[in-house]
Amino acid sequence: MKKINSLPFILLLSWLLLAISGCATLLGLGIGAITDIDKKDERPVILPGWGEVSTLKPGNWVEIVKKDEQVEEGKIVKLLLTPQENGDTVRSLLIAPKNEIGQKAIDINDIDHIVLGTKSTSGAAKGLLIGAGVDIATVAIVAYTLRDFGDGWETSNGNNNNNEESDVSSCPFIYSFDGEDYRLEGEVFGGAIFEAARRTDLLNMNALKETNGHYGIKITNELEETQFVDELKLIVVDHPAGTGLYPSFDGKLHLLSSLVYPKSAQDKDGHNITSELNEKDDLVWISNPFNRDPDKLEDARDWVELTFDKPAEISKATLLCNLQNTRWGAVMQKEMLALQGDQLDAWYQSLNNSEAARKELMGLMVREGMLQIKVWTDAGWKDVGFIWEVGPAAARDAAVGIDLSAVQSTTLKMRLEFPVGFWAINAVKISYNDQSPTLVNELAPSKAVGHSGQDLMEALSQPDQKYYTMPTTSDWAHVSYKAIPLKKGFKRSFVIKSNGYYNIHMNPTGKRQDALIEHIKNTPGAYGQFTLQKLQQYKLDATNQLRTASIKNQRPNG
Repeated sequence: MKKINSLPFILLLSWLLLAISGCATLLGLGIGAITDIDKKDERPVILPGWGEVSTLKPGNWVEIVKKDEQVEEGKIVKLLLTPQENGDTVRSLLIAPKNEIGQKAIDINDIDHIVLGTKSTSGAAKGLLIGAGVDIATVAIVAYTLRDFGDGWETSNGNNNNNEESDVSSCPFIYSFDGEDYRLEGEVFGGAIFEAARRTDLLNMNALKETNGHYGIKITNELEETQFVDELKLIVVDHPAGTGLYPSFDGKLHLLSSLVYPKSAQDKDGHNITSELNEKDDLVWISNPFNRDPDKLEDARDWVELTFDKPAEISKATLLCNLQNTRWGAVMQKEMLALQGDQLDAWYQSLNNSEAARKELMGLMVREGMLQIKVWTDAGWKDVGFIWEVGPAAARDAAVGIDLSAVQSTTLKMRLEFPVGFWAINAVKISYNDQSPTLVNELAPSKAVGHSGQDLMEALSQPDQKYYTMPTTSDWAHVSYKAIPLKKGFKRSFVIKSNGYYNIHMNPTGKRQDALIEHIKNTPGAYGQFTLQKLQQYKLDATNQLRTASIKNQRPNG
């Protein structure tokens, strides 16, 4: 996996096999992973949840991937334009090809996507363009990375005080010590945004190694929220070679073997994405919310359909997904909370006081925001489970036990469905051989120290509401566990068991938007429409800022 500043960036490649529909349209935006682009003098325009909006200009070094899969590489000479009433539209790109004499025009309708970067990118991730949206001879693109919240994640204490995207909220980050450095493993108890929603979460610690007779982890607050951690224990499991240990949202540990990839996978638009989902690698399928119509309910939902071979006698299986949320999902969580207006605190209190209200909210969150799992039966699609939000900081493995008793066929057809733009999926497997581990040890901390030297042993050893509170992005803790001997002939896996909740820092104002809240509650898919409407407005605002900057830059001096 390619790295920038010691952090792996997931390149968005195969999922971008999307055709540019017709001629490029005004205000069109794409998604990419731009890093080593020359910085402009003006302040960059930020599209919340997706990153920096930039412009494609003469002089940019590009790799143009055409729809016939041929690749042209070179420097942009100019954009050849067709005048339109509401602004010029690009009809082709004129480039100076690499290692060739002369120039070449490439029709915009022949382009699948454009990788934008510099000639010497030193292995860094580059930008990707979908659809050339043109205004005043500029093409708008969006810099997107799954991991890039800020510049502070690779520091020794994990604290991030340089976060430029304040609209993003998340949950505590967990790091494991691999013998040399702390490695980010993921986020814990996502979605537990008020005290009565506190929950226990299980997270694989894949990089954890024994060091001087101990295991070391770190927990950090890196975003604008107050986090309340009630328990932090380490589960150590020894299991036979050829098996893997994976937790599920319901608190179970699954010991899986004979995992198989899907025979086929396609997205909602019919694109073959099998290669993107059959390995944990740099190829990631991301639900793309751009060029969707917020007025169409069907555009608000996205899905992936998978097929697996299924033995005839099998009635149960375990689905294993390696996936994460997008930053866009985290931004939209705050937008949804903002609908409560100046009644947000009262709403939190009502949820803390009412089990019925909490149950209703959870049902809404599962229906509208989580990854729903369906299987095809003789009676049509049947809901069989869901994956709770896992956060945008890092991909993680999530297991879900699936009831297949209604599936009579020896081909298992499955659908993963979710709000558009909220999920990124790296790999999917299924196992028909799921066992419960027997050699399980749950370790309480042997030492727990906060960033200011406070002893946190009592706070983190039991789920007793004696919280370690982290109110700022300067808060973190180091926690150690005494190592135990590995059973001979077995392999070892680690899972961190955490319990807690967090409050997102907000300053809500204005009246509660009762009508919109009730509409979202009562209309399946309406939340996805709400997020698309927000994206449309963000795109318009960002592109108008680019347009203003383009006009300014084109004015003659003097």
